[in-house]
Amino acid sequence: MRKVTTDCVVTMANIWLFSGVLIGALINCAESGMDVVAAGDPHVPGDPTTGAGQPEDDDFMLDLYGLPGFQHEFKFEVKAGASECFFQTIKRPARLHVSFEVLKGADKNIDVRIIDSTQTLIGNFLWTNEGNFEHNVTIPGIYQFCVDNSLSRFSSKLVYLFLLAYNELDWNKYVANFQDFYGGVENVSKSLEKFDQNVNSVLVFQATARRHLMADWYIIRTNNTYVQRLSIAMCVVILLTSVFQVMFVRRLFKAPTNVKPRA
Repeated sequence: MRKVTTDCVVTMANIWLFSGVLIGALINCAESGMDVVAAGDPHVPGDPTTGAGQPEDDDFMLDLYGLPGFQHEFKFEVKAGASECFFQTIKRPARLHVSFEVLKGADKNIDVRIIDSTQTLIGNFLWTNEGNFEHNVTIPGIYQFCVDNSLSRFSSKLVYLFLLAYNELDWNKYVANFQDFYGGVENVSKSLEKFDQNVNSVLVFQATARRHLMADWYIIRTNNTYVQRLSIAMCVVILLTSVFQVMFVRRLFKAPTNVKPRA
């Protein structure tokens, strides 16, 4: 009986020692994995607190190539039950492009409204995770771009927003100055106009690719955290089950101490 009890104690001690080593290794791997994920792509924006609602480009009001029009990119957080609105002055005639995607947060759905200078709703996206919108601007003024998360009462949303506009009047002035500078070349206007249209198409494509890249990165990070926590929880369950089995087997061999021996 003493030998069985000693064996049970030794077995339980070995199990505790092995479990401690295993949990320590898992925690170290989890911390290393999170460090690799966080440092793997330094070009992906970090938490919203590092610049939420701020444009990525330093020069906010200029096109990427210094041509007429504007291009804005945002990554911002919308609190639960709240909304965020952005305002932009647009001249006519212009071609407006808007694209958005919810990068992180619960079901990744949100409402987006686009309102022109006459307070007319020209674009309305209801409870969706992404969308694209194009519009020919005929009424100049201040346009509103509102992201509404009022239907979500408990979860905030991380949203990526891309705005692009091509203004024909500003472009004609730009071409006129360019023609005067180079002595009135006849085909300068058509060539540069075609070039600007191609550049705008490329910018829209690049914005869509960046939007999908950031969404995939947040999905991978969330799945990595989920797998790590689930693995640690399973190890704890296995440890508790082993301890229970050892204690149960030990009680099977425990003899009563208050029984008197028979004569």
